Amino acid sequence: MMTDIETSASLHQYGFMKNLSPQQHKRNVFFATFFAAQVSGLLMVVLIIVWAINGNNASGTHVGGIGPFLSFYYHPVLMTIGMVFLTGQGAMLFRVLTRVDRNILKIPHLLLMSTVTILTALGTYAIFVAQADVTPMRDLHDWVGLLTIILFGVQFIFGFLAKFYPGASPPLAQWYRPVHNFMGALVFVLACASALTGLALDGEKDFSTNGSISKAAGLFTICFAICVVVLVVNRDFARTSWTTSKSEERSPLLTNAVLTSSNRGYTAIE
Repeated sequence: MMTDIETSASLHQYGFMKNLSPQQHKRNVFFATFFAAQVSGLLMVVLIIVWAINGNNASGTHVGGIGPFLSFYYHPVLMTIGMVFLTGQGAMLFRVLTRVDRNILKIPHLLLMSTVTILTALGTYAIFVAQADVTPMRDLHDWVGLLTIILFGVQFIFGFLAKFYPGASPPLAQWYRPVHNFMGALVFVLACASALTGLALDGEKDFSTNGSISKAAGLFTICFAICVVVLVVNRDFARTSWTTSKSEERSPLLTNAVLTSSNRGYTAIE
């Protein structure tokens, strides 16, 4: 049998045990969390689509006389893809592409949020048409959803004016940045809460296979929300501006701190 010393030496030889630096450990945690976010987010979307298809086929009804586009089940699909999945991607965008200039990243961020706006409008229209004969605002899901949509609209308008309006002053844009970041995280969390309350309305009454699918979709929604919030809120993963050596400039993740020395220093900006 191998001794403990021989086993340890073998593990080191094949790379199973490494003395990771804090920077390497932080990078590994970041990408592991980002990978978990993508997997859970995609599974969430797939399960919502499967759940909607099964539910729509079971009901066999469409609304408005226009066809399946206005089906009730288009509402959860459109809202989940838009308000939850794409909003989460937009929030993580600035954390992942750290080597891309912030001003350049504003363009894909705006495109993502514009897509969310369109999907949200379609999803809201679908549910109001599908339930035209039902008393509106009758449960918690309706109220949380309405609050989320209103806050998202306010966030989108003020964010656009602060970032893209030619007359916006740089000091105002700089002041609004942390407000925009906080409001974005708040809207995302509310969107996830709205999705969960909507799934709960179906899952608590449905113990069939489709009910199990909705419960699984809810669990992946929670996983996705946790991963996104960890990446966005954790200051260790914040974007930074720095003046460092070339070797440090190649590192995509820098700790949120202010270092002062004769040779290097950097300051977190978000």
